[in-house]
Amino acid sequence: MIWGDLCRKNGTIDSFCNSQEQGDERNQGFRRKILSEFNDVVPGDTLPHTSSKMEIRRVKEDGEPVQLLWTGGYDSTFRLLQLAIVLKKRVQPHYIIYTDRDSLHAEIAAMEKIKKAMVDEFPHTKDLVLPTIYFGGNDIPEYPDIRSDMDELRKIIPFGSQYHIFAEYSRWRQIPYLELGIYSLRGHFTEKSDFLVRVETETDYWYEFDAQKIADSPWRSFAFARLPLVGENKVKLQDKVRKHGLAPYMSMTWFCCAPKKTIKGLVPCGSCTTCRWTVADGMPERIPLSNRIRSWLIRKVRWQITKLKRFFKITVPADKSSQSPEWKLRYETENAVSTDTGAVCSALQCSRQGSNAEND
Repeated sequence: MIWGDLCRKNGTIDSFCNSQEQGDERNQGFRRKILSEFNDVVPGDTLPHTSSKMEIRRVKEDGEPVQLLWTGGYDSTFRLLQLAIVLKKRVQPHYIIYTDRDSLHAEIAAMEKIKKAMVDEFPHTKDLVLPTIYFGGNDIPEYPDIRSDMDELRKIIPFGSQYHIFAEYSRWRQIPYLELGIYSLRGHFTEKSDFLVRVETETDYWYEFDAQKIADSPWRSFAFARLPLVGENKVKLQDKVRKHGLAPYMSMTWFCCAPKKTIKGLVPCGSCTTCRWTVADGMPERIPLSNRIRSWLIRKVRWQITKLKRFFKITVPADKSSQSPEWKLRYETENAVSTDTGAVCSALQCSRQGSNAEND
């Protein structure tokens, strides 16, 4: 089935589409490595520091819905709640479907649950959050120039395959921009980047790419991206969540890439990258205790095997080109300061899709 046709039948196309606790040493070390560049934690709604190179543009509210890529993860959900509840702005969520993703049904269920709970408590948001637009990833055409630009950037910055999909989707559907829940990408998406422009309205702000500065560089394929969370991190977002009373909704978000089936439904595995992030972020209670223990034991066993290999001088081949595309992307994603946990899952799962089609 073509998901675009399904959306049209449902009337959702608008004008654009006509341990194991917080102190666990290993998880904390893993998270510190990921967030090593964010040392200046500022609580509350303090705006990020802007360097002298940063251009600031002030624009008027246009009244159009904010085009948000919503995955049901922590960061994109925070942005949706911020827009609808706090800022009272209209939002048009987008979700790209890959049917082979293990977390697909859990993410969609989480989004529906969050939206229902939000509307029940804040009825005004019923008209502000428009029906989510779903499109199948396999229906999105490939654009050689976007693929080429992304391949050039990946030579110096490891990031997942989801970004070229977002860029192709934006161009194909003629969507002027998509908001992404990105804090930073190996230091290249920060509030101090000279190729970003800070755009401010009376009530909101975001970062976008300076069209002139990226015109002759591979970054031009990121021109579709609007980045409202640049300069943030989980600690800052959790302060804002508490300030605005959004915690009940944030607890409904989904983060696991490889959920386990139980009699109670899908539950987080406790072992994948995003589960480890969740534990390191101080939310271990969101993962069942049995899965946390299982994850801890697996990592202990793997560590003992690694020590034995070192003792007997058994080494892993240095040439990682011999590894599968999925393994390589998983390695790169785990070592990158990336995005919303749902988007990280997209990178890992979409890599399977891409490798099967020999696109990567």
